Amino acid sequence: MHLSRTVSGRPLALKTVRAEFGRGPGPGDGLSLRATVQDARVSRPRPDRGLVTTGIEVLNQHGRTVLSISAMNLVLRRQVISRPG
Repeated sequence: MHLSRTVSGRPLALKTVRAEFGRGPGPGDGLSLRATVQDARVSRPRPDRGLVTTGIEVLNQHGRTVLSISAMNLVLRRQVISRPG
């Protein structure tokens, strides 16, 4: 499933969050963020909505994880129109 073609607008609700903290950053550390869609599925009771689980990692300049978050959001689905061909 291509997420940008099926998700519309902002999340409706934040369902669950899990956070793990590594060794915290220090003064002058450079930080970067990596976000990955871990799962996207249609809601069974509400097929106009979907559940998207996103993994977020904050890394220091050495590539070490200082914060890891997994969040599940309830989102509206776009109406997908099939194209000929």
